Amino acid sequence: MSMQPTLETRVSAPTALAGSPELLISHLLRYGVLASLVLVVCGMGLMFFHHPDYFSSVEALQRVTGPVHTPHRLSDVMEGVLATRGRAIAMVGLLVMMGIPVARVALSLL
Repeated sequence: MSMQPTLETRVSAPTALAGSPELLISHLLRYGVLASLVLVVCGMGLMFFHHPDYFSSVEALQRVTGPVHTPHRLSDVMEGVLATRGRAIAMVGLLVMMGIPVARVALSLL
């Protein structure tokens, strides 16, 4: 008698793993970090595209990296995203990064 898996068991094994909690958490972490990275890079690129003087002026770059120009409330961030401000889009990327561990724990509990 052969111990080789039949075609039915080979096809159903990946299907059973597709819904496993470990795989779902793995996808959440992988794609969440990727989405966060894309948002931060796009936000920074948009910010430098709108303000090319940041490349040549140290004072201008110091002004933008100071805490005064960073959106501090969620409403400010959403308003900035709707106005396509680079800083706000980068901030959404950071918020996504902070939300990934919370989503992982929630997914683990489910």
